Amino acid sequence: MMLKGIDVSEHQGAINWSQAKASGVQFTMIRGGYGRNNVDKYFHANAKGATAAGIPIGMYWFSYAYTVDMARNEAKYAVTLAKQYNVTWPIAFDLEYDTVSYAAKNGVTITKSMATQMAKAFCEEIKAAGYNTMNYTNPDYLNRYFDQSQLPYDVWLAQYASQPAISDMSIWQYSSSGSVPGISGRCDMNYAYKNYGTENNEIEMKGETTMQCFYKIDGGDDVYYFDGQNIHILRHPDERTVLNDIYKANNGKDMPFFDWKSVAPWYKRLQAAINRGPTVEK
Repeated sequence: MMLKGIDVSEHQGAINWSQAKASGVQFTMIRGGYGRNNVDKYFHANAKGATAAGIPIGMYWFSYAYTVDMARNEAKYAVTLAKQYNVTWPIAFDLEYDTVSYAAKNGVTITKSMATQMAKAFCEEIKAAGYNTMNYTNPDYLNRYFDQSQLPYDVWLAQYASQPAISDMSIWQYSSSGSVPGISGRCDMNYAYKNYGTENNEIEMKGETTMQCFYKIDGGDDVYYFDGQNIHILRHPDERTVLNDIYKANNGKDMPFFDWKSVAPWYKRLQAAINRGPTVEK
């Protein structure tokens, strides 16, 4: 599975989101803001426009933190904004070269340990608020500033190349000079290898003879299979492999896999539909 997306900020100006949607944009990461609650001038317009066009949205916060508490506060600023919209894609921590330079101007040298702890604090805060979260970085900083063993979060990799340096990122920002209908000038282009959900928090599947998917709930270990009528908990990894092989043979692609939040509307609707039908298998 690979989804086409963009990330935007005030630097793109006003965007015609309907045109972007029609061109094939399947998700967008929108800059919420930066530093100490500086909200991006176009955040609200972008969030409203993308949502109205049916494009799922995520967010990123450009960090100017040089303490763990500052990073945690940046997460809180992001959550405050996210609560105003239907944010189904991750809220990302964005530490870049300007972050390190800003810290140095304030007499602080950001070390690998510090950057790791700041990213961890930010992501923990986002996760605790019930949102997906991730760390935005590039191959240089991934090596020099982040201890991945302490960051069990998805990676959004920025690398402008024909192939990424790693294979386990969830989103790959592969270009900063893309051209997208509805956007004047250049735009960052992305591929996502994980579907975090649709704008309406619905299962979106086109062309399949039945609506089927695998899913987890609230990041738990158990994997469930929805066969279009009933829910089944998968007790062994081989079960998922066999079911996916059958689905792929019929539909030409892997079965969708979701990491759902039990508090979200679509999960409640799914449960309600199941409960009206046959008994849920436990």
